[in-house]
Amino acid sequence: MNTIKKYFFTFTLLCSIFTFAAKIDGPANIRKDIKGEILFSLDDHVEVYVYEMNKNWYQISFTAFVEKDNIINGKINSNTILFNHKNERIGETKNSFSLDGNFQETSRNNWVEVIFTGYTYKGNIHQETILENAFENSIQNINLQEFIEGFDFQKHEIENYVVYTIYDLKNPWVSSDFRLILYFDLNKNLLAFANIDRKIDVKFETKSKIDRTLIFIG
Repeated sequence: MNTIKKYFFTFTLLCSIFTFAAKIDGPANIRKDIKGEILFSLDDHVEVYVYEMNKNWYQISFTAFVEKDNIINGKINSNTILFNHKNERIGETKNSFSLDGNFQETSRNNWVEVIFTGYTYKGNIHQETILENAFENSIQNINLQEFIEGFDFQKHEIENYVVYTIYDLKNPWVSSDFRLILYFDLNKNLLAFANIDRKIDVKFETKSKIDRTLIFIG
């Protein structure tokens, strides 16, 4: 197990960034603060970054494209349609609000890429699409292969271990730390997992032969 610890930081430096997005159970209102003013709404299954839950509310963030004419003096107009990178509608603004500089020009003519943030109630997120929830459900059912394949983990083989890594990308314009790393032996037994700041229920560790010394690192 010392070998696993030895390579821990090597993986965080060498792995390219992979992201995982939770999905909206919508249409859903996104607010400025918990129970605050509605800023915009998102359509069903729109992918967003979800922070840890606070009093039954999630802070979320995501990027979208809007027509440049809808942003005036750093504020976005109400009733502005939001699009993803495939030019598909994903929602619309309900009020005008400041973007606080979280937008930049793109290669598309007359379009701007924007980072949106806000708060939404827990019922507006498909819970099974949150990485930690899916991991807990998968490990309890000994169904980790499907979990790994479904969430864009990057695979590495070093010495006698197989490691799967996924990174936590809070802001798509900057680099980020890892979110979850899974350590397997060559017989596909899960030996340990490491995560930084998200709570994971580990009551099932003996069932899956998890090494407790690596459950939380940070």
